Amino acid sequence: MDSAVFPVDQYNYSGKEARLFDTNVWLLIFGPQYSANDPRTVRYSLGFKRILAAKASIFIDALILSEFIDGSGKKDSGIDQIFKQMPPGTEVRSI
Repeated sequence: MDSAVFPVDQYNYSGKEARLFDTNVWLLIFGPQYSANDPRTVRYSLGFKRILAAKASIFIDALILSEFIDGSGKKDSGIDQIFKQMPPGTEVRSI
């Protein structure tokens, strides 16, 4: 295994390679909370484009997909606060 580190936006990808992006990378590329002008978004978007152009494989698992959905919904819409609020007059009883 090669342990060298290369910038994602400058690496020469090949069709024989496979990549697994962390949730944070997906959020930077497609998440609503980051600006298209954010330098990290630009860098990872260019890397994503280069990977697709090289026809390299990109893997994603259920946990990363779940974290992406959770992160993109919470950070932009404040949905995490909606679920924590009880309707007025609602009483919660311990069982």
